[in-house]
Amino acid sequence: MSTLQNNIIVSVAVVTYNHEKYIAQALESILIQQTNFKFEIIIGDDCSKDKTTEICQEYARKYPDKIRHILQPTNVGLRKNNIITWKACRGKYVAMCEGDDYWTDENKLQKQVDLLESNPEYGTCFHQTVVEYNDQDGCIKKSLFAPDLNKKEYTFDEIVSRWISHTTSLLFVNIFIEKPEHPIFKSEYYYSDRPLEAFLAKKSNFLYLNEPMSCFRRHNTNMSKIGNLAKMYSNGAIAFRKMMILFPENKIILSEQVIRWYLLAAEDLFKHKKLISYFCLIAKCFISIRSVLGLKNTLKCSARIIAGKIIY
Repeated sequence: MSTLQNNIIVSVAVVTYNHEKYIAQALESILIQQTNFKFEIIIGDDCSKDKTTEICQEYARKYPDKIRHILQPTNVGLRKNNIITWKACRGKYVAMCEGDDYWTDENKLQKQVDLLESNPEYGTCFHQTVVEYNDQDGCIKKSLFAPDLNKKEYTFDEIVSRWISHTTSLLFVNIFIEKPEHPIFKSEYYYSDRPLEAFLAKKSNFLYLNEPMSCFRRHNTNMSKIGNLAKMYSNGAIAFRKMMILFPENKIILSEQVIRWYLLAAEDLFKHKKLISYFCLIAKCFISIRSVLGLKNTLKCSARIIAGKIIY
């Protein structure tokens, strides 16, 4: 029987797949958190093929009162692994750290919980994140994820129109305990970070802490860099298209995201010379246009794709 109790304030969701080089650092960065409350770590392991599972099992044995390791019997994919992991979260709040990222401040959770507890009208807060990547010479380069942030809170339109809140920086009121009533459970297309943030932003504006307290690693085996990119981007477009029905009052800003994700999918298809599929997606972009900005982006980006230029 699990030794975990029910008085958990924060559940930390850690989804992972083939992260043997990184997962230990991710878990250690969570375990060192200094808090005056109880938190748990939920590892969603998508049937890793390397030593990730072995490492996670060792941590779960070492910290049975803190860690639950959910091992998928087969590789179920990012979205399904996400929702299985999210549904297992029992805390009042949820934080996230993918297995190849890590936190950099041992007081991160305490600061964020204190902020939301002091501002109960808000359901989500986030902070600045450092992006870490290796250049062609093997040197580690670092930059801020969203360097121009300078406000204390951000609205739905601001959260949806740009990716300013990396998942490692989020702390939010646990919406997953509302299952199955919450609309996020209505479609598997919603089970990724950007649709999740849109649902959270519909509940309240996001509070912002102007401190870098996590690190997002960019590398060739990022979850967003493996598998079928065109399909992943198309699924993102479908998620926002479905949201246009759920939230018609926000249909313009959501339609611009539909176009953005279809264009990213089209870019990948064009690179792989899948021209019929490419033109089908460009057609879907035009069908999705609801604003002048959407039209401009479709025209500009489709021209850049044909010219062999990066669109975003």
